[in-house]
Amino acid sequence: MLSSVIETLCERCGAPLPAEALFCPRCGAPVAIPVTQERKVVTVVFADLAGSTSLAARLDPERFREVMAAFYRSVTDELLSLRGRAEKFVGDAVMAVFGLPQTHEDDALRAVRAGAIIRDRTKRLGEELALPVPLRVRVGVSSGPVATGSGPADQLLVTGPTVNLAARLQQAAEPDEVLVSETTWLLTNHAVAYGPVRTIQAKGFAGDTHAWPLTALSTRSARRTIPLVGRRRELALLREAFERTRDASRAHLVTVVGERGMGKRRLVQEFASTLPEGAKVLVGRASEFEEDVTLAPVAEMLRRELDVDRDTPPAQIQERLRQIVEGCCEPTEADQVAARLGLALGLGDEGREGRRYRAAEIRAGFLSFLQGQARSGPVVVVFEELHLAQQGLFDLIEHVLRNGRRSPLFVLCVGRDDLFEVRPAWGGGLFDALTMRLEPLNAEEAEELARGAGESLDEATAERIARHAGGNPFFIVETTGMLLQSHEEHVLG
Repeated sequence: MLSSVIETLCERCGAPLPAEALFCPRCGAPVAIPVTQERKVVTVVFADLAGSTSLAARLDPERFREVMAAFYRSVTDELLSLRGRAEKFVGDAVMAVFGLPQTHEDDALRAVRAGAIIRDRTKRLGEELALPVPLRVRVGVSSGPVATGSGPADQLLVTGPTVNLAARLQQAAEPDEVLVSETTWLLTNHAVAYGPVRTIQAKGFAGDTHAWPLTALSTRSARRTIPLVGRRRELALLREAFERTRDASRAHLVTVVGERGMGKRRLVQEFASTLPEGAKVLVGRASEFEEDVTLAPVAEMLRRELDVDRDTPPAQIQERLRQIVEGCCEPTEADQVAARLGLALGLGDEGREGRRYRAAEIRAGFLSFLQGQARSGPVVVVFEELHLAQQGLFDLIEHVLRNGRRSPLFVLCVGRDDLFEVRPAWGGGLFDALTMRLEPLNAEEAEELARGAGESLDEATAERIARHAGGNPFFIVETTGMLLQSHEEHVLG
């Protein structure tokens, strides 16, 4: 394993700072000491333009500034699409972090993929800008624990050996090369091809440091971390609606429709990944094959929340349900709410007055449950495949929105266009309701997605895939995946 010592770098110029320094000895910038909030395991990426000094000497200052701005925008866009965040810009380098504010199991893989995409995008950017010299980057990637803290203007900062090692790897990389640390290599070598291990001298670290150069991303790694393309406006609308729900403590309905393969579920996943830690997310899917077709999504949400399955003994489900309800609802209402929710799970009496009253009891119990959960933070309720829903489910959703208007409930409904054939007046008459339709990607976005799904594809192949897929993201990804798989089998054969 790597051994290291902690070294603090200047935020402005990146120079090492002496212990207890108040100002940087190189550039004179004041040293901001962050207040540590917590330790987290993240992956840090440093991307630095190679030969920028030579390029600056050959361009007018205004032109060079335009080039740097385009580089920053390109890098930031790629980071956001892969759920990373740009933490700081130092000269001609960008530092990014994967794993903040939320941690994902594939953060290291996403970071390595981001490094590869940034490398390739930067090269194309130089060609698009018709620069006199190629635009190239050096990339370093390191995974490990960091200390997070707040800097000036509440800027989130990360510090520690992991950050410093990423910077040292970037410095040791050749132009157009991505170098990763030992920990990053261990986390990603199952899905990424690397060259032979290399020994580098990393200033501030005791002994030799091992690094691995990226050579290729496998089909599996590419398909797991394909960037979100062409849906940033829709994602921004979802975020804004959620923020209104949270800040105004008022229920909102957002309905996302589109043809098969338009990326509706991916958009929802991307939105869910940006939610603050205090937000609760409940997900249920309408289906034509459930025993209780009408309210199956509600039962699915409850089973996930209770951490039980269909085969769990009824007594155990009842006990878990009682514990959850007592933790969020008023004590005087807990028994009644638990009994009503139990009906959705096939527990207890199905209703003395018949099935219609059973549905009404479940609606009331579900609303009480959501309002109870919303007392401690916003609740996001996702109904997938809503075009398959029965009228009773639409009634339940509208009941929640009308009677829970003063609670931070964000109801997100996803389905195909024929949803409005099933419920023509869906969303009508409800306050704070928004409907958006996902359209096919345009030609430029389609080609970008094809390239993002497989870096080994040449421009002509990416263009051909985009044209034949008609802007459908699912078809683009599937076609690209088949081509990549065929290529891998040919190479291995």
